[in-house]
Amino acid sequence: MFSQAWDENEYCIGFFLKNLLLNFLSRPDFIAYNLEDVHRACSFRLCSYLYRVQKVLWVVRSPEQAAIARKQNAVMIFEGFDPREG
Repeated sequence: MFSQAWDENEYCIGFFLKNLLLNFLSRPDFIAYNLEDVHRACSFRLCSYLYRVQKVLWVVRSPEQAAIARKQNAVMIFEGFDPREG
């Protein structure tokens, strides 16, 4: 019973954090988000607009992903290639 309650709480906390629903408490200077999830994350777009903060996308691993990050006007956290070359 305790295990099931913990799993439900863990799910709720994860949901709130992934959807940036607690950002109003901290008023962030930037929002870092997984590049693979950004296309379906309306909370990322909404919070970056409301708080007027810098967007940071991670982990960019290819020139194609770098192009996506550039379209978002976001700072990139990259690995495995030099984005200046692609």
